[in-house]
Amino acid sequence: GMVLATITALLALFFSWLAFRRPSTAPLLTAGIMSALSLALWLAQAAIAFNVFSCRPVNVNFHSKQNSIILPPPSLESLHRIDCNNFGGKKQCKDGYGARVHSKKENTGSAQILFLGDSFTFGIGVNDEESFPAILQGLGHFNSTNLSVSGGGINTTFHALRTKNIPPGNYRAAVFTFIPDHFARASGRYGFFFNSALPHYTLEKGGEWRHHGSYFQSRFAAVWFFLFGQDLVGQFTSCNPRRSHFLSAREVHAADVELTRNLILATKAEFEKNYGGIFVLHVWPGTTFPGKKEFLESLNSEMPVWEKAGGLPIDPATGHPTAKANEAVAKFLDRKLSELKLSR
Repeated sequence: GMVLATITALLALFFSWLAFRRPSTAPLLTAGIMSALSLALWLAQAAIAFNVFSCRPVNVNFHSKQNSIILPPPSLESLHRIDCNNFGGKKQCKDGYGARVHSKKENTGSAQILFLGDSFTFGIGVNDEESFPAILQGLGHFNSTNLSVSGGGINTTFHALRTKNIPPGNYRAAVFTFIPDHFARASGRYGFFFNSALPHYTLEKGGEWRHHGSYFQSRFAAVWFFLFGQDLVGQFTSCNPRRSHFLSAREVHAADVELTRNLILATKAEFEKNYGGIFVLHVWPGTTFPGKKEFLESLNSEMPVWEKAGGLPIDPATGHPTAKANEAVAKFLDRKLSELKLSR
């Protein structure tokens, strides 16, 4: 947006100079149009910079109907493919379901645990063996499947269970790790890039969940993105991209909290229907957000809610937990899961 505003301003100056040197209608008219467009773009940038307009939820139908239908599961060939890459020199591999691969030896006769969440659970910034689900399996009491999505939240978790796009397994428990950003992600108020490819849901009056695609799926999204840039596209499709962090107390709406709570309960019900296991809400240690006590108490009667006391180290280079922090979480979850007395 800033780039386009600058370009139009320069073009306005050029055509104004041209109209001054060679007076005629065409360059004068062009200069006027460029000046008006430049002024509009600069005003839009100012509106974004000063948060003049409140965030607009992305889970509205900007796109054609065909983008709202749930896509079929991946092919058998793609499910057996393992894709690996390096993030900051750390190896991270995923299978065709998107589950993170680790080589910890399976513990015979132990319960399988499905881990769900975002990049904290996935383990951005650490090797495959250093994510806390992998470390947990290495402790010898449980086996783990890590189906977390970087940038995701309860919306991506619900979508995976609802579409049954889950690696085969006899899951006795599912652990969803919660961080405050999930309020904004669930409602689609987290910034253009985070919303562009993730599923969103709204709860209809009849109690049915409706799946929405995203603006990025629309045919001309890439064209608009190229022309107007991240700031302006983000303003009208989701939220100010510069606000891509947890919303402040003033910006969190009661509707965001209620949607998140309803999605958590719907995800629990979907897991229990498909696997009959126990759904656990695991709060990342040390997180704070407005109304935390009331929010967790409203869910505590529905499911186990766990939070390890004290904060844990975050790697400043990646903004994610260190391997040492993951080890502490794994030991905490190993103890808590053992108390559930799960069996295969």
